[in-house]
Amino acid sequence: MSKLIYLRNCEGGPHMQCSQLFMYDWNTKETKTVVKIQDRPKKSEFPGLYLTTLPRRCWASDNKRIYTHSIWRSCREIVEINIETEVVRKVTSFGSSKIGTEWSKYSAWTVLDVSDDLILAACAAPNLPQRLVIGKLFPGGDIKWNYLDEEHLTLSDFKFEIKNYTPKEKDSFDFEAILLTPENDTSERKLPLIALPHGGPHSTLVADYMLYPSTFCRLGFAVLLINYRGSLGFGNDFILSLPGNVGCNDVKDCKQAIDQTIQDGIADGDNVVLQGGSHGGFLVCHLIGQYPNDFKACVARNPVTNMASKMGATDIPDWGYTESGLSFSHSRLPSSEVYAAMFEKSPLFHVDKVKTPTMIMIGNADKRVPPQQGYEYAKALKAREVEVRVLTYPDDNHSLAKTNYEADAFINMFKWFVDHL
Repeated sequence: MSKLIYLRNCEGGPHMQCSQLFMYDWNTKETKTVVKIQDRPKKSEFPGLYLTTLPRRCWASDNKRIYTHSIWRSCREIVEINIETEVVRKVTSFGSSKIGTEWSKYSAWTVLDVSDDLILAACAAPNLPQRLVIGKLFPGGDIKWNYLDEEHLTLSDFKFEIKNYTPKEKDSFDFEAILLTPENDTSERKLPLIALPHGGPHSTLVADYMLYPSTFCRLGFAVLLINYRGSLGFGNDFILSLPGNVGCNDVKDCKQAIDQTIQDGIADGDNVVLQGGSHGGFLVCHLIGQYPNDFKACVARNPVTNMASKMGATDIPDWGYTESGLSFSHSRLPSSEVYAAMFEKSPLFHVDKVKTPTMIMIGNADKRVPPQQGYEYAKALKAREVEVRVLTYPDDNHSLAKTNYEADAFINMFKWFVDHL
């Protein structure tokens, strides 16, 4: 192999951004840019590369093409990148008839390995748990896919669609949400709604199979997974539009998506609950403060509640500066103006208006969002006689992903929602 390919991200700013792909030729000792940053792509255009690492083996046998997956708006698709021509081609495509109905139903693809012109991949959708598939590469660029298993579970009792929204601000970006709804509900009742914004804030909820949302949907809830402005997969300008506007644009996008779901007659506006973790927890705590009469219950998992007090105790102190629209330096101590700017963008700033019963889940080993963030918010709610419950998981961290804790968290979330609807 005579070529080395690698990803490069811009220094500073949001922790996750659109990546560049570079190629170094060992023979000529030359470096060239193969894939550039995509700033503001149109909806149908390649939005850029969004991944932290390439597959360990990704080369086709012609030594010209590589295959990887990347976030593409609210999906994750496989792309072919021609190192010589610098052309990027999407080889999977959710909802497109070009690759056949059997394969276009999958909205989340992952390249696992490439060898001898065979692609080993996993594919899934919110109602289709992951399947292993093998794809044979042909010289003209076609790929023939085959399953590696004969039978597989299909969750036919709910469906999903990707919704598009246009903010009211002029020259703003469209954003998306993934809506899951029960399929076999024959009643004409409007559904209780769980709104779930992602963390990060610079990440994305792709239309993949996810245990919590799919189970909630099978229990009779509509579930709205919100990819607000600042998410990955929509262009780099989309990402950079959020720093300095956290607690504002991201909150407005969540509220707009929720309101539209109610206006469309899908959800019952009197039975809306919220769930989110990390920056998603930041957002649900903002929503119950900025819209105190609109939600029946809230669950926040390891939420950021006070950006000012988080700054000195987190493993990523630059995060608060960046998302507040401020410059960061390890050698510079924060001023009173910095603390004030961060606090004004925090959920705690709105705590006097909160009425919504709130459950806070805290991993005491969390180094990303210190446990004190949840305790500080819970104490403020108690002092204002707002119903609050705190669940502490002593030896778990930011993700709360240990099997026993994951099960406990789901049961308590479901009970909290049902008890308050």
